[in-house]
Amino acid sequence: MSAMRPNRSDVHVSLEEERKIEEKTREQFDAIAPKRHTKPQRSDYSSDYSDSQRNFDRDINIPELIKFQHLESDDPQKLNYNGSDTPEEYVETEYYDDLNGVDKQHHTVVFYPKFLSLKLK
Repeated sequence: MSAMRPNRSDVHVSLEEERKIEEKTREQFDAIAPKRHTKPQRSDYSSDYSDSQRNFDRDINIPELIKFQHLESDDPQKLNYNGSDTPEEYVETEYYDDLNGVDKQHHTVVFYPKFLSLKLK
């Protein structure tokens, strides 16, 4: 079977009808597309956007979310430090003792040119 070409006598719709079909199609795809809230500027922070999705169930108790919101609302001045002393994070192990000799060992390569010469016959 060969592919059939459209016939010149096929029904053509008017420009107005074509625009209506295009508009209907656009509306259908716009309805399917996910709705997202506007992206804020980097310096602007808002916990709630006016155009955010309303279908999110706000009664869900997610422990991580509750903890995050609690930490976020805490005053940053509450952090207590023991002066300016920071604990020593470096722990010496035997692994580092073995590395002392790495700098002191030198490996040399002896070059013998007569072994590299090729004799072609």
